[in-house]
Amino acid sequence: MYRRSLPSPGKHGTLEYMFSKESAAFRSRIFMKSGSMNGVRCYSGYILPESGDSQKTIVFSLLTNNVVADSWMVNPSIDGIIKALAAEN
Repeated sequence: MYRRSLPSPGKHGTLEYMFSKESAAFRSRIFMKSGSMNGVRCYSGYILPESGDSQKTIVFSLLTNNVVADSWMVNPSIDGIIKALAAEN
């Protein structure tokens, strides 16, 4: 129930433009929440497996702290980690 309350990338909200070049099928397997403030960026959520086997769901939480770079410089690294996790699942 909780997972379904989280948005997927590409939907309206803070994740609307995240993974915009990925397929809708890819984006629909990810449910996550973002959070940020000065020098901090966080993403936590779930990545469902392509197989549909819920026992193989990945639960993740990524946090960057004390980042002095602009978010546009940090986001590709975070996106890459999430994409790599999804590719393994």
